[in-house]
Amino acid sequence: MSVKNDRTEARLFFALWPDEATRSRLTEAGNEARSAAAGKWVKPCNLHVTLAFLGDVEAKRWSELGRIAAETLEPSFILVLDRLEIWPRNGIVCLVPSQTPLSLENLAASLAQRLGAAEFPTESRPFRAHLTLARRGRSERTSLPLSKPVVWNINAFSLMESRLGREGSIYIQRETWHLQETGQ
Repeated sequence: MSVKNDRTEARLFFALWPDEATRSRLTEAGNEARSAAAGKWVKPCNLHVTLAFLGDVEAKRWSELGRIAAETLEPSFILVLDRLEIWPRNGIVCLVPSQTPLSLENLAASLAQRLGAAEFPTESRPFRAHLTLARRGRSERTSLPLSKPVVWNINAFSLMESRLGREGSIYIQRETWHLQETGQ
């Protein structure tokens, strides 16, 4: 892994990180969501789908994460985020797919299995594909279709670092791995 700093640990997670065109479409969907729900909105520059959250990881283990990611061989796929959901129990306003692509489920499961085998902490709850738009969300409705679904061509995933700053979280893309081409 090519992280160049003298830090001894970092707060890390694997994610689907959108390109600028996709980020723009996600921001439009977020603007639509604002008319349906209230909450503390995530900055457009921080929109992503988390595949595996790792928490604080010591620098001496960063290269293991690169190896695990490089060994995770899954095909590229298309993710269609077509629904807005408000999860009242934890106050999350998010975009979700009506149908989660099998390749996405396999990617998340493969990462979780490999991370667990390497004794990294893994989430005990099953993976549920979602892109958080707001926290502390509330709405009279819990689910509604988007007027214009976000179609996202997924051909890579990234290792991200989360740093807390005065203005909230700052996400830094540390490394990216490409998925296998499918000829779509």
